[in-house]
Amino acid sequence: MRSDYPKGFAIVATGDFVGDGVWTLVQNGSVVDVTFDWRVDAQKPLLRRWSSVLKPLFAANHRWAMRQGEISLRRELARKRAGSADVDR
Repeated sequence: MRSDYPKGFAIVATGDFVGDGVWTLVQNGSVVDVTFDWRVDAQKPLLRRWSSVLKPLFAANHRWAMRQGEISLRRELARKRAGSADVDR
């Protein structure tokens, strides 16, 4: 892992998937553009052997997970904007 505060940071993946992920943060007016570059390889023989066949399933699962993350992030941002929680204090 490395940090390039406030421009971003990198993480290392180990286990079933090995590789790294790099988060890049760029101020764009009043918002921040966030990019996450995730580059991993499957390490388990079963995953490696079947990855080409399972790729559509992996892609569908990824799209579902990203949609769920977006929904949760939008809810959290709306909650913060509304000031509905005292969590920040």
